[in-house]
Amino acid sequence: MGWFGGTTLRLVAPGADPAFRQAMDGLMLQVDRTNVLAVHRAFREHADSLRAYLYEVQVNAAIGLCGGDPVSRDAAGPQSFGGKVGKLIGVHWKHWEELDAVAGELRETARTYGHTDEEIARSLASERNR
Repeated sequence: MGWFGGTTLRLVAPGADPAFRQAMDGLMLQVDRTNVLAVHRAFREHADSLRAYLYEVQVNAAIGLCGGDPVSRDAAGPQSFGGKVGKLIGVHWKHWEELDAVAGELRETARTYGHTDEEIARSLASERNR
């Protein structure tokens, strides 16, 4: 439990890079029974939106071989533009994993505050229907 009877959550997923975790160690989020559903919804929606965008980008960013020549093989390799785009997309997938993990922790926190799965689902659905 955190200050004012709330729960303090770290905003970095347990599986994150140790150097990143250390750099972000002081970044925390204070939630309580009155705001946990809204905070959960914000993280869940951001994670879902990022995931949908990354799927779209991944499909559209695929660069395959143009031919069987050596230049085409080099152009599709890890040091090429396409390879660099793939690495960048990978960084954003790691960010999605962290957002998803925080949303999961917030869902569990909402349950500990007595919110039911139905209330949690309704809080997500109410925002999607706006």
